[in-house]
Amino acid sequence: MKIITATLLLVISLLGILGTAFLYLGELTQGKGEGIYLF
Repeated sequence: MKIITATLLLVISLLGILGTAFLYLGELTQGKGEGIYLF
């Protein structure tokens, strides 16, 4: 069970990093401040 929780935490943190990176790139490319077009 410890392996499962560790994997879940890793996946969640990776998704958070990817999400913030996508939002940052979206704001850079659009320039309107709405970088939520991917979700």
